[in-house]
Amino acid sequence: MARRKLIAEKKSSDRDYESDFADGNKRVDKAIAVRQAAERKLWLARVAESEALSAVQTSSIVHRQAVDRLEEQLRESSNPEIAEFRSWCLDEIAKARKAFSFEESATLANPLTGKRARSVRSNRVSVAERIDALRMAMDLVESWRTELDDQSVVPEKIAELKKALPEIDMLLK
Repeated sequence: MARRKLIAEKKSSDRDYESDFADGNKRVDKAIAVRQAAERKLWLARVAESEALSAVQTSSIVHRQAVDRLEEQLRESSNPEIAEFRSWCLDEIAKARKAFSFEESATLANPLTGKRARSVRSNRVSVAERIDALRMAMDLVESWRTELDDQSVVPEKIAELKKALPEIDMLLK
């Protein structure tokens, strides 16, 4: 009798297990389907993101090419005195570098020890100021090629700019 009861419990346990196993499999299958749907949505979102990034990059490239073409046309139609001024500035920079001079002297600082004091005087500050001003002038005038719509005022502006450039101080300081 006890044996019959154990067999009945075993069969009941087997039926419960089969039922639970089937329910568990259904839940696993459902979870897998949900995960696969989510992965599909993620994949579609990544594809959309990639397409959007490509469109932005293409738009950026197209814009840059259009701007480059327009700037090239503006440079070609700019006043030729701009190129002449640039050449003049480069010549002036070379002259300024050659105008650099210095003087070195040694004086007796301590008569007891015989130690000498060395001093150097130069015009390097005024040379550097002139070179920096010339470079800034070149950049400014170069920007006029694409930003200044009335190119007829360029000669007058260049003349004003040349007058405003600092001269090299030949006195050594």
